[in-house]
Amino acid sequence: MSGPEHFREAERLIKQANSIPDGFPSDQYAQTIAEAQVHATLAHAAATADLFALYGPVGDESKEAWRKAVAP
Repeated sequence: MSGPEHFREAERLIKQANSIPDGFPSDQYAQTIAEAQVHATLAHAAATADLFALYGPVGDESKEAWRKAVAP
């Protein structure tokens, strides 16, 4: 999974967690939020690696993937 894909998955999981109805076990919410945090952390690591890569050769594919991932 690429950095932008981790970013999108983190956003999806946060939306999913926020739509868990009241009355569902709180551990389901906590697990979903924990999974979102893992994906957000991996996205951050990938973005940091890409930033450092900007000082050397970096593919346009990675730049474009991030632009699409963070576009409103």
